[in-house]
Amino acid sequence: MLRARDGLLVVTISLCLSVSAFGQIRTSFDSLVQAERSFARMSISQGVKEAFLAVLADDSVIFRPHAVSGKKWMKENPAPNSQLSWEPEFADIAKAGDLGYTTGPWEVRRTPQDPPAAFGHYVTMWRKQSGEWKVELDNGIGHERAKKPTKVESPQIPKTMIGTSSKAETDKARAWISNADRVAASALAEYFADDVRLYRDGSLPYLGRFDALKKLSEVPGTLTCTQTDVKLSDSADLGYTYGTAEFKPRDGSKATEYANYLRIWKRQRDNSWKIVLDLLSTAPKP
Repeated sequence: MLRARDGLLVVTISLCLSVSAFGQIRTSFDSLVQAERSFARMSISQGVKEAFLAVLADDSVIFRPHAVSGKKWMKENPAPNSQLSWEPEFADIAKAGDLGYTTGPWEVRRTPQDPPAAFGHYVTMWRKQSGEWKVELDNGIGHERAKKPTKVESPQIPKTMIGTSSKAETDKARAWISNADRVAASALAEYFADDVRLYRDGSLPYLGRFDALKKLSEVPGTLTCTQTDVKLSDSADLGYTYGTAEFKPRDGSKATEYANYLRIWKRQRDNSWKIVLDLLSTAPKP
């Protein structure tokens, strides 16, 4: 009887710990979404500049038009004479609960009373610092008006929260992503996850590997990317890369296009790394 009770106790404790861990990561996910929504509300109530200054990390990156220090740029430049609003429609978070991203439609009005004049989708990378979510990178694309989201969707949230991976494991993951990212531009089909989100200026996001590859096949050419940095979660299961890109259409009569790129990488169930979001935002030649 004692052994049976001991076994029951172990099972009960394990279940409690599992539920507790799931609760922690769900709480972290919900707080990530809340941080994004609070950020958006502040943009309306206090203005774009004040909202960004309140949430940007000290080492944040924004694109004006290429990668610059977010906080420094916001401090040194005047507030825009327009109103920027947005809403999250999709989010995901690392198993350590330290890194996540949100994305959704945005729109700009010249004044609060004017109708919206421009639309698009944003992508924001968030990292938890001292228990508070801070924006680490922000980018986006422009396109026609999108439907307003009614909820925030996500992949299946991990059932257990894990701690910081070893330095060796983190270094290995960072090196793999960095190397894969350098060749991914010429072999995106190999690296796209089944649920990848493809963001290109002028088009609403393409959702899923099939639609993403179909879109790419419609614009044949050579994409070359120059990596600027690689960032990773403490749990080494979510990361992102960014830099500049150059696209040469196969049709030689068309001009070369330049852009900033952002790729979000996620470790899959089979332990492989795949791209879950691939973004190109048009920019001048670096």
